[in-house]
Amino acid sequence: MKKVLGYLVFLSILLISFNVKALEVSKDTLTLKPGESDTVELYANLDTEVTSINFTFVYTSFDVPSRFTVAAGLTDNATNTTHSITFSEPKSGHILLGTITTNVVAEASAKSGTTRINGATAKDIEGNTINLTGVSIQTTIDLPEPTPEELAAKEADAKAKKEAEEKAKAEAEAKAKAEEELNKEEPVIDTNLLSSIESSIVNIILKPNEYNYSVTIDKDIEELDLKGIAKTPDTEVTVSTQKISELEDNKITIKAKTSDAEQNYIIKVNIKEDNITTEVKKDNSYKVKWIALSVLLIISLGISIVLFKNK
Repeated sequence: MKKVLGYLVFLSILLISFNVKALEVSKDTLTLKPGESDTVELYANLDTEVTSINFTFVYTSFDVPSRFTVAAGLTDNATNTTHSITFSEPKSGHILLGTITTNVVAEASAKSGTTRINGATAKDIEGNTINLTGVSIQTTIDLPEPTPEELAAKEADAKAKKEAEEKAKAEAEAKAKAEEELNKEEPVIDTNLLSSIESSIVNIILKPNEYNYSVTIDKDIEELDLKGIAKTPDTEVTVSTQKISELEDNKITIKAKTSDAEQNYIIKVNIKEDNITTEVKKDNSYKVKWIALSVLLIISLGISIVLFKNK
């Protein structure tokens, strides 16, 4: 009984090994130096006759590219990463589908790359789809050990790059800070001892740290009523004469004084001109000119008549 069971297990394993539906490659691991390449064969192991095989072909690193070349006598309708291989007549068994060439670029920086053939299916003679086990090729890049000089040069380059980046960052921050300081408005500190200058005749609006103002009054005003209003009770405020006829250079001075500071507010007084009088004078001047012109015309006309008669 035990011998029978042993034979059955052996036959089962044997059948499984022959009834494989999978893709395989002649080598699934490669070791290449930069600039080198190698080619492996791609097979399909089938126990059923099929008319076509489809699969997706991709590689994971641009430093380790691969390409598939279909075997002679087969047709490959490839679109991007998808390959569709058709046979002129149904095939089964160990079928050579083509070759896969893998190369490592000369300036490779990666340490490895993988080529994957997956999503594989086959069509049997009855049109049924058979799923196939995929396969992959692992390529290790044999990078040469850098010399001490190369290591030193690499470290120097990295240091110089870092210093350049830090310098550029510091310059950008300094520039941004300078622009911020340039655009920042300095707060205006008002040092005026007066809060306002009041008057029922003119209007004066005090500005921070400004002590010269001007007002315009009618000609018939004989005296102003300016009054300086102090910010604090301990400020002494005095005003010079405000009688227009007594002003010196048409100016009134308001003096504000504390124990620590003294300010003089100078008010220049401008007097309006009499527009009506000015207009009348203009009109009289205009009439005089017309009268003179008329007289000249009359004299010229009289002389012309006399000369005409004498002829």
